[in-house]
Amino acid sequence: MKANIIRVISFLCGCFCLLLCSAAALRADEVRYRIDDALSQLNFFVDSTLHEVEGSAHQFAGEVLFDPDTLSVVSGGWVKIPVIEMDTQNAKRDKGMYKMFDRDAFPDIRFEAYAFQCAESSGEQSKIKCEISGILTIRDVMKNITFPVTASREGENFRVEGEMLIRRDDFRLKTPSVFGIIRVDQDVTVQFNTLWKLDQS
Repeated sequence: MKANIIRVISFLCGCFCLLLCSAAALRADEVRYRIDDALSQLNFFVDSTLHEVEGSAHQFAGEVLFDPDTLSVVSGGWVKIPVIEMDTQNAKRDKGMYKMFDRDAFPDIRFEAYAFQCAESSGEQSKIKCEISGILTIRDVMKNITFPVTASREGENFRVEGEMLIRRDDFRLKTPSVFGIIRVDQDVTVQFNTLWKLDQS
């Protein structure tokens, strides 16, 4: 009986090791990249009755695991933008913006990618057209979104540029009166130019 138990345990351990090795093999081509926010830009624009409001995020973070050869398989990716790092160069307006986002309760805007598909490219192309799908979380609202980007190699790193349109009502973002303007448009345009650096750690 004892010998049979030992054989069963040995068999189960062998199966477990095999599963671990298989998982490692599946991830062999995946590499981790992180955003270098010092070499990246993220800006947003919204029209108002009086003028266009422009703002930017000064610090943000993100990482992704993907195959640098195909750019088509994402194992996981995220971007996080602290609301406190966003400003419009107007202190009164920024205070209203933080209230709109309920910054104390929801300090971060977060995007979780679950798909990253790129068109086939030849070696002559400097930029590759891609499409990213994921879940955007603003305040306590989560929405599935898809938007186009272009990706280009910079040595062992990648630059990803794109633009997306976000509707304030989709995330229950109500403009507070302290903005001091009559009307703010529903559509917010977000433009980004981000450098993703190979993680050497």
